[in-house]
Order: sequence, then C-alpha cells, then structure tokens
Amino acid sequence: MKLKEFKGLTLPEVLVATVVFLLCTSAVISSWLMLQKMYRVQIGTIDTRRELRSALHRMNSDFKMAEMIYFGTTFTYGVDPNGTPITHKVPSPGQTDYSMVVAIPEFDSDGVFNNQYTLVAYILEALQPYDDLNPDAYQLKRFSRSHVNGTDPAIFSIQNLLINHSSTVTTILASYIQPGGLEFHIFPNSRGIQTAAIRVKRALPDAPPVYQRIESGYYMRNNR
Repeated sequence: MKLKEFKGLTLPEVLVATVVFLLCTSAVISSWLMLQKMYRVQIGTIDTRRELRSALHRMNSDFKMAEMIYFGTTFTYGVDPNGTPITHKVPSPGQTDYSMVVAIPEFDSDGVFNNQYTLVAYILEALQPYDDLNPDAYQLKRFSRSHVNGTDPAIFSIQNLLINHSSTVTTILASYIQPGGLEFHIFPNSRGIQTAAIRVKRALPDAPPVYQRIESGYYMRNNR
C-alpha cells in the first residue's frame, strides 16, 4: 500500500504567512486601542456634561430665588501651599469674580415669609483627591445653611453664620474646572447675575483631553 506524500510549506511561504498574520494582528490591536481611547473620551465627556448640568440646575434654583447677593463680601476658606488662608470675594455690580454668596428667603406652606433665610455660597477649591494628570484642576464647592433667623440678611456674617458654622452642608458639584474656569459677572443694576460660567478641561491617560463649557444668567425673583 502506497502512502500519500504531503508536501510541507517552504520557508518563503512560512515567512509570508507570518508577516500577513502579524499585519492583521497589528491592525486589530490598533483598532482596539483606538476604540478604547474613543470610549474614554466619550465617557469623560458624558460624565463632565452630567456634572455641569447638575451644577447649573442647582445654581438656577439658588440664584433665581435669592433675595440678595453679598456684593463685595470677602471670606476665607482653605489654605494655599504655604499655609496662608485663601480669601474669596463676591463681585460687586458690574464686576466679575469666582465666588458667590446669596441669601434666599424661606416661606411657609401658605407662602408667608417666616423670618428665616437659607445662605448659599459657591467657591473654587483645589481638586480632591489630587490628580497627577490634572495638577491645576479645581472643583466647585457649594455651602448651604438653612433656617438662619433674621429679617435683614445684610447684617449676617457670612464667615460665622455659613462658612465656619457646624450646621453648614457642603457639596461638590463639579470637578476638573480649569484655573479661572468659574466666573460670576453681576449686572450693573445689581438685580442678578449676568453670567455664571463654568469651564472644564480634563486630561485623560493616552487620550485627547475633554473640554466642556456651560453658562447662564439669572434675575433674582425675590430681590427687594
């Protein structure tokens, strides 16, 4: 019985097959890495946009119901790398700055003012925890304290009644805000906030950075 002879591949054929295989594998890996980069950018963009929309919604609720803005008020919160307290300033009418403090009147179920206010502040602070890819990033922090007794919010001490008070609630509304990326510009007639703008820049590993911007303006409904 005669056995069949099987001819093997020659060396050039093996080399050609190997090169084709490596080229196909390289193309698949490159495509997969590109898809991963696109995925990270899309997820970063979606997360950032969601944060900014939430922050804008919160501002919308606070600023439209405010009775007064604490124009030109300064207060301290946090320390710089040298241990020096950081001073924050609310802009005066016609000016721009990166902090905001408002007083919102509280009403009972019948819509009657109950001689109490909610104090709210917005500031920028260094991003926590620290991110090596975004060393200069900031986060938007909201301070809120309800049921502050009084009929004239102009005499309230923001430092004592809000920033340093044990009843104050703080919330991080947005992260990865670039330096100078939070702006509040007051109407010259002092009736509200002409522009509240937030700009975000977030560097991602092995992917293009994410850029987002959102802004709005507000008139105070309860301004006296």
